[in-house]
This record gives sequence, structure tokens and C-alpha cells, in this order.
Amino acid sequence: MSRHSDPAVETSRGQVPLEPSTFALLPQLLLAPDSSRVDAGRIVLEREVSGGRLVAVFRVQPGRRMLVLVTMWLERL
Repeated sequence: MSRHSDPAVETSRGQVPLEPSTFALLPQLLLAPDSSRVDAGRIVLEREVSGGRLVAVFRVQPGRRMLVLVTMWLERL
């Protein structure tokens, strides 16, 4: 979270700083993404939310049959 919560850095990237409440949006993203794709063996999910477009990248951990969150960010629309 330290890399995506600095307001000055995120604003310069055109993104919104993440807050703990942003993580509460993950179930919505997982259950009903607006778009999904596989990129370099990772699953990228996107969904428009009230604060912008939430983008999350997951990797599959096949031995445990789990998705692991690698990174996520919130883009301004």
C-alpha cells in the first residue's frame, strides 16, 4: 500500500491514491469485472467504480487454487 497511497505521486500519474476502503471494492471487481484479460500469465481485471476505474492484477497460485493480488490502482476517468 505504501507505493500507491502517496497523493503527490498518484496524482502525477493520473491516478487516485488508494485508501483502505478501496480494498472493500475487490469483491465487486472479482464477481463482475467490466473487462478482463490475461497478460504475461497474470489476470488483469477492471471495473468502473464511483472513484474512477479500479484495475487489479492477480497471479494464479495453482498449487493452492488461489488468486493472489499483485497490484492494484484507481485511475481517474
